[in-house]
Amino acid sequence: MWIDKTAAAVAPGQPAYIFATVNAGSRAGTFTGYASWNGATDVAYWRVWGGPTWQYRAQVPRHGFETAIPFTASGATNFRAYAHDVHGNLLGTSRDVPAT
Repeated sequence: MWIDKTAAAVAPGQPAYIFATVNAGSRAGTFTGYASWNGATDVAYWRVWGGPTWQYRAQVPRHGFETAIPFTASGATNFRAYAHDVHGNLLGTSRDVPAT
């Protein structure tokens, strides 16, 4: 497991760090991502995109301090977590997290 402790991009006035991790699931091509952003109370949901072709993988509502995001991603080598507010505005993006 690799943990990203810096944000690639965050909206002005938001906390500086988005934490994102990805763990391989029990079946090939399945993963669980975890995202949190300490102090960012206006995050309504998280989206996960997978590369190298950067395709949409999943969206889940924020749940507590750390949100689990199950998704499938056959062929993906890395992932990003995107934080959105209730209006769909992008608040911040994690750096790339390698698939493990």
